[in-house]
Amino acid sequence: MIKGMSKVMCMMLLIICPGVIYVKAADDSQLKTEAMEAMKKASRFYYGTVSTKGGYLFEYTVDMKHRYGELPALESQIWVQDPATPGVGQVYLDAYEATGDDFYLEAADAAARALVRGQLECGGWNYLIDFKAGSVDEWYKHAGIYTDFNEFAHFDGNATFDDRVTYGPTMLLLRLYDLTSDPVYLGPLDKALNLVLDAQYTGGGWSQRYPPVGTGYDTYYTFNDDVIQDNIDLLLNAYKILGFKKYLDAALRGADFIILSQHAGPQYGWGLQYTHDMKLAWGRIFEPPSLCSSATVRNVNTLMDIYLYTGDRRYLEPIPKALDWMDSNVMPDGSIGVFIEEGTNRAMAAMYDGDSGSYDSIKITYDMQEAMGGYGYVMNNFSTKRERDRYNTLASTTWHKPDEPSAPTGEKAQKLASSMENDIHHIIDSLDDMGRWTEDGRLYTERFYFKNEPEYTGPDLKNGWLRTQTFIRNIRTLARYIRLQNSAEKP
Repeated sequence: MIKGMSKVMCMMLLIICPGVIYVKAADDSQLKTEAMEAMKKASRFYYGTVSTKGGYLFEYTVDMKHRYGELPALESQIWVQDPATPGVGQVYLDAYEATGDDFYLEAADAAARALVRGQLECGGWNYLIDFKAGSVDEWYKHAGIYTDFNEFAHFDGNATFDDRVTYGPTMLLLRLYDLTSDPVYLGPLDKALNLVLDAQYTGGGWSQRYPPVGTGYDTYYTFNDDVIQDNIDLLLNAYKILGFKKYLDAALRGADFIILSQHAGPQYGWGLQYTHDMKLAWGRIFEPPSLCSSATVRNVNTLMDIYLYTGDRRYLEPIPKALDWMDSNVMPDGSIGVFIEEGTNRAMAAMYDGDSGSYDSIKITYDMQEAMGGYGYVMNNFSTKRERDRYNTLASTTWHKPDEPSAPTGEKAQKLASSMENDIHHIIDSLDDMGRWTEDGRLYTERFYFKNEPEYTGPDLKNGWLRTQTFIRNIRTLARYIRLQNSAEKP
């Protein structure tokens, strides 16, 4: 022991950064090692045992007899909609960047290849991929019994932008190409990005599906589930990574459509979908033509993102009126309706009339207490403060293109890592001997959902479920902790 130092201090490692001296407990290094071991163990199990040809579903019973995407799924199927294959591929890449371990790159590549196998001829994706020939046709015939999921009532062979179904795989391919420069990803990547370009209407918007079939909802300009906003984000990422100006130009046309589609005063918000003559339109039967507060928040933030990217103040101009309009609709309890009636500003929702649970029984109500479950017709504790503060900062300062965010290092990284320790201990301790994070839950009934809510049967299965959302969250958290510890150790 060094004279004058306590035993505790002798167990500390001095880390010296330019202008900064701080201490790092040896225990931190041990926890980092345990985090790496847990991440590898869990990933080996999920990749080696749970995946189907490299792809994933939402959840499984631990005996793997019951499998679910957004609907009950077959052994031959994987899901494209997250939390499933694209999300798992992304956290494998998080783990790879944190550790440099090629195992994670292999697992991410397998997820990408599974997605490419299901890429449609048009370049995009459907909600799910079935690896067994002819199987998906039979599955769709059966899926019609799940009346709460009318998007699965039929499949016309076209791609969807709904629920990030085409966004997710394309972003995974972009990231893999950016990390590896492997041209194997370029073919499917170009095919997917060309779909996004081809699907954009002249005015800058996108519909939910492409190529269009018929003249109805699938062809409308669609903000629902962030279709337009996600395509803008995807194109900006493609421009940053690939460098082709056509992607930037298309992204800016999308932002111009946001400006174009803002509702005339005094209701300065946006709807979820619009007809081709720019009238508010029905979505599904429980999504009435109306202004939408959640879509308005997302559009305000997208416009500020585009301003940061371009410095063009046109993209800031719609924002104050949109924020004022939303503030005027906040209820005394701090909540705001998601659907706001055109002309009246009354909050709207859908309800089931009677006990049948059929689509025909759905009606529109202005009483939020009657609203059907499972959708979320009210946002509680609503505030525009974050958006307003961001706007005020942007509007009052001289524009400069922001620098790429840099990862924290040294003492800042160590403090952030230390703040995560309780979560890291819990994640490690809850991993079982097989490398599983298991959870409780009951089996679903044959009906699966009723009146837009999950319907269960039988007793609670203790530690009976594997949920991909939990795997994604835990691997992402472990990878972030390891990355922070790595940064804290840099001189």
